[in-house]
Amino acid sequence: MVKSLENILSHYREKFPHYDLKLCYEATYIGFTLQRELDALGFDCKVVAPSSIPRVHGNQVKTDRVDAGKLAQFYGAGILTFVTVPEEESEQDRDLLRSRQFILHQLSEVRTHIQSLLRKSGIHYKSETGYCSHWTRHHILWLEKKVETLNGSLRKNLSLLVQQMKWLEYTLNEYGNMVDELAQSEKYKKPVNALICYHGIKNIFVMTMITEIGDINRFKHPNQLSSWMGFQKLLKALIQSQIMLKFS
Repeated sequence: MVKSLENILSHYREKFPHYDLKLCYEATYIGFTLQRELDALGFDCKVVAPSSIPRVHGNQVKTDRVDAGKLAQFYGAGILTFVTVPEEESEQDRDLLRSRQFILHQLSEVRTHIQSLLRKSGIHYKSETGYCSHWTRHHILWLEKKVETLNGSLRKNLSLLVQQMKWLEYTLNEYGNMVDELAQSEKYKKPVNALICYHGIKNIFVMTMITEIGDINRFKHPNQLSSWMGFQKLLKALIQSQIMLKFS
């Protein structure tokens, strides 16, 4: 795809030699791969933050050609916000943290689903044991023994869900180990140690901050950092997931 795109762009560059060719595309599943390849070929390419693209009310027609035309108009009008392109290694580190967050969310959903099935079946941990805290060692041992006493589809269903929950817990723990190892690497050790000295701040939170922010010097004032909506949403999701995991 890049080779054919390069041929098209080279043709336009030759046809309009007195104009600067500027390109942009919306940040999607391809991430920054296309931007890096075009940049290596000498083309000025930007990645657009999806939230910065104006939405035209009343026009429901959406095709690649229509969206590209609108994006070109918005770029020319100077009303788009471009995403800072991270180093490839930094992007991979950030994806590691995001994947861990994805697994954490899955674990929370599986636990919630197990709790729902137990309630629907009239099985209550608190009433049977007197304990209130869920997902402790005592609760999981009780759950495993309880599943063994059941019959039919409920037993099979819960057995598979408990197995899935344990695998997600193991995977989450492995991600935690990888994050801890990454936090003590030469690249991150100094900023991580500077932040974890504060009470309650752990490697996961610090590494999420560092990898999402990237080059902090791109923010001219602390207010710009605090109002960076993408980062605020990430932190909100992180906090919500931790709360869900604790009380689900």
